[in-house]
Amino acid sequence: MLKVKSNFLYYIPFLMMWGLVILPKSFQLVLLLGITALLFLTKRIKFNKISISLIIIGCIHIISSLLSFFFYTHLPERLFAAFNLAIVWIIAGLLYSLYSSKLDLNRRIISNICIANILVMFVLVIVYFLFSKMNIYDITIFSNELISDDYINGDKAYRFVGFTEYSNLVPSFILLNLIGVLMDKSRGKIAAILAILAIIPIYFCRSRSALLAYLIIIAAFVITRKNGLSRGLNIIIISMLIIVGVLFFVFSGLYLEIYDTIMSIVNMREGSNNTRMSIYLNSIEMALYRNPFIGVGIKDYVNGFPLGSHCTYIGVFFKTGLIGLGLFMFIILLLTEKILKSKESRFVKFIFLYFAVFFIFEDLDGANWLITMFFTFTAYYLNSNKEVNTCEQYEGYDNNTQGC
Repeated sequence: MLKVKSNFLYYIPFLMMWGLVILPKSFQLVLLLGITALLFLTKRIKFNKISISLIIIGCIHIISSLLSFFFYTHLPERLFAAFNLAIVWIIAGLLYSLYSSKLDLNRRIISNICIANILVMFVLVIVYFLFSKMNIYDITIFSNELISDDYINGDKAYRFVGFTEYSNLVPSFILLNLIGVLMDKSRGKIAAILAILAIIPIYFCRSRSALLAYLIIIAAFVITRKNGLSRGLNIIIISMLIIVGVLFFVFSGLYLEIYDTIMSIVNMREGSNNTRMSIYLNSIEMALYRNPFIGVGIKDYVNGFPLGSHCTYIGVFFKTGLIGLGLFMFIILLLTEKILKSKESRFVKFIFLYFAVFFIFEDLDGANWLITMFFTFTAYYLNSNKEVNTCEQYEGYDNNTQGC
């Protein structure tokens, strides 16, 4: 094993989060492989049920992809894309096992890193606002866009993407980092301020459902937070949320969207709902036809949309069949049990509830950084319930201790 005097290496995934977001997927994979290999050289790891299940899902995906490539017609680049995704699942399992083990992590350091990550997102939304006023929308880094165009209710609109591939990843990025902030119990007020300010970038994502869900999460945070916030501050924040919520509901036309959504489900009119349902049905049908046990592996495109997308659960079934879906559901149920039993911040539990719903409508593995960091933060959160990681708990702690 590689001997390292400092535990600095364990903070690398959190420090490199923006690097993972911005880099192209192929470079993300190389960086993730390098980080994982380096971390595993520093510590002997014991695997657990969740990490083993994640690794098996990745292995099944590799096997199903190879079978699909040899028995059906696929372009080589689609096979490489499938391998990239499968390896990322394996990396997620390895990182989960690492951060589930006994590590000497300082919550304050991770909290500081996560605060910095969120502040970078705030800076990007300011840049988005300024460039939008100047009608400049073509801003990219490694093919990742700061601003993307879309048609909302028939009108062309611009979404804040923040270089995260697509707009719905912005709230996911913020919520994951809020977990890191909240794990330092002395950062309650800072977390509250960041959570309120995060409404701004999420609003400019132009995803009303995501914003509504986020407002509910923030309200739950304020209501369930007993310590760290005064009663007066609680009242002020709740009042702000109510005012913002009412104004948004009235002036954004959200009530019309809710009505249209209900009617579209009832009438099954043409539009995004039909497209999504078509992807779901075609994905399930193809997986059942080709190999219901280990899935298809390689994604085909129908009407410009990849099969096995827009739903994590259906996507896992499409790529790895009933075996992979069974393992993934086992992971979700086991994580749910552990999270509900945890004694840490109740707001974090609401964040995980958000992701459980997120999995229904989006892909957990839609971005390499999302799946790996989701399981890294989850393991860190659950492991913090078993160990004392804050420097405040160490014998002889001094408030002025360096790094605390």
